[in-house]
Amino acid sequence: MGRGILACIVAVVFLAGLVSCQSGYALSDDARIQRLINDLHDKKMANEARSELTTIGARAVPFLLRVAVNVQEKSPTRVLAITTLNEIKDASSAQQLIPLLKDRDVKVRRMVAKTLGTLKNKDAVAPLKEALADYDSEVRFQTVRSLQEIGDPSVIDTYIALLKDQDPRIRIFSVKGLGDIKNPKAVNALAEIIADLDVSVRLELAVSLGSIGDPSCIAPLQSLITSDPDLGVRHTALVSISGIQDPRVTDILLDAAQSGDKELRYLACVGMAKLKEPKTVPTLAKMLQDEAVNVRIEAAKALAAINNDDAKAALKTVVEDESSKVRHTAQLALSK
Repeated sequence: MGRGILACIVAVVFLAGLVSCQSGYALSDDARIQRLINDLHDKKMANEARSELTTIGARAVPFLLRVAVNVQEKSPTRVLAITTLNEIKDASSAQQLIPLLKDRDVKVRRMVAKTLGTLKNKDAVAPLKEALADYDSEVRFQTVRSLQEIGDPSVIDTYIALLKDQDPRIRIFSVKGLGDIKNPKAVNALAEIIADLDVSVRLELAVSLGSIGDPSCIAPLQSLITSDPDLGVRHTALVSISGIQDPRVTDILLDAAQSGDKELRYLACVGMAKLKEPKTVPTLAKMLQDEAVNVRIEAAKALAAINNDDAKAALKTVVEDESSKVRHTAQLALSK
């Protein structure tokens, strides 16, 4: 009996010590975090403190939020606190950051607009849409980028309106956003900017039209393929149009196969391999004699994919091609 009581006492003492030890660790951790928070005010220590706070993660979030929302703090310290929250990526911080989109400090607004996209909290969508009226172009750019990162389909009309914004970065992310939403409703508005002065906008336009993938995208993509002054845009548009299931695409690829640009010819072969249309065989057979080795290889792959008698006959003509890769592609296809 005495031994049983003694064992109980020992167990209670042990548990009490364990709780005390854990509490001590918690206090120690909080003290360390507060020390790091204080170091954010010191230019020499700030970057190292930010790195350590990021490593600590969620436990540091309440401390960082207190700095972020404190209008009495210096601007660089608040921005650094929000930057750290952006790196920690704890979604629970979004609710306290959202009101800072209206902060009087423009640098704070910029960083908050960027961070809300990283946190991907859909509660931020409506406040971010309001922030598009900010006078600062950087706030507006970070806002559009964050909306695109969050990916809420309700923003479609906002993106369409922003396609005419003077800042090309805003136009780019608006185009990206519309490509993500994949709603054919946006195609007409996107088609109106095929002559945008910024090549990056047109490049993203080619990608987004391919992402939407609706037959209504064919006309603007064809215009980019045939008329855009930038080779990269033309190439991207051809790749995009190759993924649209429509009979008109075959004729566009056949036209591209006659191009003086070997990259366009190569991409046309890649597209025809996807379509597997027998009507492309005569053109592909001619492309087996193309001066560019990679074009001949892709033409052989396309013929192998089509795999009818005419395609096989064409492949037999290159089993002794000067390129070992062309020979191997043809021989492999015929052996199967």
